[in-house]
Amino acid sequence: MIRIVRTLAFALLFSAAGVPSWALQPTKYAAKVPSSIQTPDTVETRIGTLKFFDGLPNEDTVQKVYDNIDFARGVRNVPDRHAGCVGLRPVQGLRGRRG
Repeated sequence: MIRIVRTLAFALLFSAAGVPSWALQPTKYAAKVPSSIQTPDTVETRIGTLKFFDGLPNEDTVQKVYDNIDFARGVRNVPDRHAGCVGLRPVQGLRGRRG
């Protein structure tokens, strides 16, 4: 047990001593991101103002987008279901069913 601890201590000591000083300094490079691909802080849309912080939407924005997706799916559901009902009525009529 002592041998393992001693080996680990030496490994840690030698690995820390082998790090060059330039690797410990903070980097001075910062990429200049073009403004054309940055996410703006606010975006005006037909569902309202969407707000972002560091490219991430806030809770209100997320809720607005999910509500819009639910609404769009509901609107799309009407013509999808209507086509099935229109095709079913003649079949029911041929079978003699009413209603």
